[in-house]
Amino acid sequence: MPVKKFNLILSGLLLVNGLINNGMTQNTSDEYIFPDINHKFFVAGATRQEDSKLAGKELPLSDTLALLTMEDINQPFNWQMIRMSQCARNLMKDSEGPNILYLSTNEGGFPRMGIWLTDLTGKETHYPDLQFVDLVLDKSRIARGDLSIYSHELGHVMMGLILGNKLENLKVQHSPKQHVSMGVTDYLTAFNEGWGIHFQRLAYDQTEKYRKAFDANLTPDRSISLAWHSGLDEYLRLNYVKDNGYIYEKLVQSGSMTDSLDQEQKILLDHTSPVFDHTRIKNAQQMLSSEGVLATVFYQVNSDPVLAGNYESPSFYSPFLIKPIPPGIQPEQLFTPLENMLLKNFSVWYAMRNQDFSGSPLMAWISEWCRQFPDDRDEMLKLFIQLTKGVTISPELARLTERINYLGQIGEYQQFKSLQPEYQNVLKKLVQDCKGDMAKITGNIGPELWVQSKSFKIRQALWMPEPKTPLWINLNTASLPEIEVFIDHDKARDFIKKRSEIGFYTFFPDFH
Repeated sequence: MPVKKFNLILSGLLLVNGLINNGMTQNTSDEYIFPDINHKFFVAGATRQEDSKLAGKELPLSDTLALLTMEDINQPFNWQMIRMSQCARNLMKDSEGPNILYLSTNEGGFPRMGIWLTDLTGKETHYPDLQFVDLVLDKSRIARGDLSIYSHELGHVMMGLILGNKLENLKVQHSPKQHVSMGVTDYLTAFNEGWGIHFQRLAYDQTEKYRKAFDANLTPDRSISLAWHSGLDEYLRLNYVKDNGYIYEKLVQSGSMTDSLDQEQKILLDHTSPVFDHTRIKNAQQMLSSEGVLATVFYQVNSDPVLAGNYESPSFYSPFLIKPIPPGIQPEQLFTPLENMLLKNFSVWYAMRNQDFSGSPLMAWISEWCRQFPDDRDEMLKLFIQLTKGVTISPELARLTERINYLGQIGEYQQFKSLQPEYQNVLKKLVQDCKGDMAKITGNIGPELWVQSKSFKIRQALWMPEPKTPLWINLNTASLPEIEVFIDHDKARDFIKKRSEIGFYTFFPDFH
């Protein structure tokens, strides 16, 4: 047998042996988290995929696809996410069923609930409430890093475990537009999808394999793939949550490709455009309805070293564990800084379940975080206000930022430099104002004003002309082509201009 082939077989056997004997050991604190330390996680292959009955069977590690999948799952970042998912289950007293990754032919990746599982002995058990991730994988997909999306979908599972019923029962209007990172939809979609998206950047940061796989698409012979919507969306998700690029409004595209577009196509182009104008910052409702902006907030907060380094007392972590932390053991010995942040998120969500809030869930999340974790308050407020340019409080910092960005672009150095102290002073004042009165953090948001067109419809998926649904818009977030559905172009421009000047409308203008 050739030496190279023998070494590959030997390394595979060693991996199998390690996974079986060590229970995918990634952290000695797993014994405090998992009910069955010897069977913490496995891959299930689909045996039936109808929505009415998802069924699967446990794949042994002798199965090549299962082995390759587990090797990726065993990377430190992915294993942290599985640990956190189990912690969310522990918090919710959700003990029925194992932790699984379900491999199917359902393209796209989904959080799922309910499955019939067959174990290695051939016994089938129904777990109607088990929440898990459904992905399509094969050897080539694993090799090119497609498991990088796993933590995104598992993030939805975590949120569903704790906040699912609360979010489902909120009486909020939903945009009919497909969710995209660069678009504006509604508060609930942005909160849910923004949470999932931020894991993609975390996975990129912490897993070399995923960085290399993504960066390979930037080579000249492969970069055309970024022109396709999902490739472009992924590029923005990885870069704009790092650079805070989603806070700006869109530039209107023009030219031979756009002159002949119908109104639906104009709306969709504006929605999916990656071209942002750094001299125009979104208003508060637009930001809170943008999953890209919320992904940025979640990523920056959960990556913040000050917040992540603020551990709580051992009793705080008990609800997430199956047995108490022993005396003499500190939480930082059991949980990484990122895990510490995710557990804080879970605690905030758990409190939100019993709160009567309306409007943006993100604002309720920030308020509850500052209430629960007073040592985090100052850093949290400063970070949020910096990222959003204070638009939920007042327009002052946003307008100043627009001016500074303009001067920077045209090279007016003296004016650019002279405004920087003012920027810092305004930022400091906004933070101090909110520290003194948390209610001020929502003072510049305004009401949602949803209207529906009686005749105009828009497609539910970008790549499918049907089905379509009536267009609903929030007048305080709607774009120019959306407003043009209701009034003519010139009146629509005046409407947008006035909204920019006053911040938001408080009443329904008489044009619909």
